[in-house]
Amino acid sequence: MAQAASVSESACSVAEFDLEILRRKLIAIAVEMSVQLRKTAQIPEINQEQDYAMAIVDRTGAVVSTDNPLQLGALSCSARAILKHFRFDMKPGDVIATNVPEFGGTRATDLTLLTPLSVSNAIALYAMVRARMPDFGGMVAGGFYPQATELFAEGVPLTPVKVHREGRPVRDILNTVLLNSRHPEAMRLVLDAMIASMDKGLRRVAALIDDYGLPTIAAAMSHAQDYVERRVRTEIAMWKTGTYYGEASLDHNGRGGPPVTVRVVAHVEGDRLKLDFSDSDDQVPSFLNSTLTTTIGSAVVAVLAMLGDDVPANEGLLRALEITCQPGKLTNPIPTAPVGWSTVHCGSEVTEATSRALRAATSVRHGDLTVPHTLVFGRPAEERGARTPFDSWVVGGACAVEGLDGWGRPAVSGRSILPSVEEWQLSKRLRILSLEYAADSCGHGRWRGAPSVEVLMELPKGYVYTICRQGEENTPQGIQSGCSGSPSLLQIEADDSGVNEGPRVAVETPLPGKRLRLRRGGGAGYGAPVERDPQAVLADVLDELVTPATARSVYRVALTEDGTAIDDATTEQLRREPGE
Repeated sequence: MAQAASVSESACSVAEFDLEILRRKLIAIAVEMSVQLRKTAQIPEINQEQDYAMAIVDRTGAVVSTDNPLQLGALSCSARAILKHFRFDMKPGDVIATNVPEFGGTRATDLTLLTPLSVSNAIALYAMVRARMPDFGGMVAGGFYPQATELFAEGVPLTPVKVHREGRPVRDILNTVLLNSRHPEAMRLVLDAMIASMDKGLRRVAALIDDYGLPTIAAAMSHAQDYVERRVRTEIAMWKTGTYYGEASLDHNGRGGPPVTVRVVAHVEGDRLKLDFSDSDDQVPSFLNSTLTTTIGSAVVAVLAMLGDDVPANEGLLRALEITCQPGKLTNPIPTAPVGWSTVHCGSEVTEATSRALRAATSVRHGDLTVPHTLVFGRPAEERGARTPFDSWVVGGACAVEGLDGWGRPAVSGRSILPSVEEWQLSKRLRILSLEYAADSCGHGRWRGAPSVEVLMELPKGYVYTICRQGEENTPQGIQSGCSGSPSLLQIEADDSGVNEGPRVAVETPLPGKRLRLRRGGGAGYGAPVERDPQAVLADVLDELVTPATARSVYRVALTEDGTAIDDATTEQLRREPGE
C-alpha cells in the first residue's frame, strides 16, 4: 500500500521566483485539464454549460489549483471526505467516485473523481474532477425535480467507491453506476473523458517532478496556498472592523409557496472574516436547499469579487475564512434533503447576501453578481430519458459598476457558451422564432445594467414541461440610486394572440399554447439615471435598448421628432425639474 510521501517542505530551500513560476505552472495544468475535458466530453452540460471543475490537490486534500473558482468549496470538502474514507486504502491507479452531498458533494448529478500520483511508491498529490452528469436516476431526467422531498428523488447516491483499482476498471461497480443512468452510454464516455483529463494532469505534474524534484514541487504547492492566504488576509485587514448583515430572497420555496430568504452575518476583525448563515430560513421540501459545501462555494464567489480577479482561488483562500451554518437551515439542510437546483438557487442568494453584507465593510461598489433564473425544460411525453433545456437561451444581464455599463452575462455565469441557433434547431427539431435584446430590460442608471435576451420559440406538440419560475419579484438591486434590473418573464402564446403566464411550478405537465416567450432579468443600474450622459442615452435608443419614452421619463433626455438626435433645450429643461 502506498503511503503519503514524506517531504519536509520547510527544509526545502527554493528561490522565491522559482516557487512563483511553479505556482503558475500548477494553475496552467488545471486549465489544460479543463480544456481537454471540454473538448472530449461530448455532452452540453460540459462542452456548452461548462458545469465542471478540475483541480490539483496536495496529499492532505488541500486544493492547490483549480480552473473554476466557483467550485472551490465543493472541491476542497470532497477531497478531504474521500481521503478520510480511503485513508488506508489508496494505491496508484485507483479512481474514487462519489456524488453524495454528505461527502462534500453538491447534488446527485455532480460526480466527483479523484486519483493519486505516486512517486517512488508514495502518494505525492492527487488530480480531481467534478462534472455534472446528463442523468443519474431520480424522478426526472437530469435531476431537476422541484417537488422532491428527499435526495433519492433527484438521483442515486454513490458513496465513495473505487471505479478503477490499480489502473484497471472495476466492472461490477462501473456497470452499477451506468445502469442507474437513463443515458448509460453517454455517461460512460463522460467518465472516460474525466479520467483521461486527470491522467493528463498527473502526467504534467510528473514531468515537473522529474525536472525539479518532489521536494521542490511540494514546496511550490505549499507556497501557492500560503501566497493566496497572505493576499486574502492582507485585503481583509484593510476592511472596516465590524459586524455586517446581508440577505437575499427567492420568490417562493420551490413549490409555489411563500418566499424564502438567505441571511448572513459577517464579522470582520483584523485579518479574519467569519460568515454565519444560521439566521437563514429553515430548509424546505424542494430542490432549493443548499448543502453547506455549496453554501461555502457560493459565499467564496462574493469574497473573490471583493478581492479582485488577480487573487487565485485555492485552499489558502478557505484558510482565511470561517463559514458556518446551523443544521436544518436552507443553507445547511439535514441529510438527505433535496438539493438538485442548489448551485443556482439558493446558491445565487448565498452569493448575493454575502456580497451585500461585505459592501458595507469594503470600498468595493458593484451591483449584484448574479441574476435569478427560471428553469424550463421539456421532453416528448413518451421519452422519459429525454430533456430539452429551453432555458439555455435565457441570458440575464450583468449589473453596472462605477464607470462602466453592464454588458453580457454576470461574470459568475460567464463560463457557459450559448449554443448555435442553427445547430440547436437542427438537433432538437424545434424552431426559434426570435432572439434579441429586450428593450427597457436593463436597470437604468448613470451607468446602466446589461439588457436581457428575450427568446420566442415554438412549443412542440406532445411535450411535457418542468418549470420553476424565479426572479419575477426579487430582481438585481441598483446601487447608488440606480434602478433595479427588470424581472424575469415566461409567457405562453396562442394563435389568437392570447397570452398565458403559465404555472409558477410544474412537473412534466403539458402547456396549452403555440409559442413560448422567455426572458431572464436585466442587470441593475449604478447611479442616478438623470446623471447619465445624454449621448449615451441616445446611443441606447438608437440600439433599441431603451425606448424614447423611457429616455424622456427616466433619463430626462428628450429626442428630436425623428428620434435620431437630442433635443438639447428640452433636455436641459427636463433635467432642471426636481425629481419625483
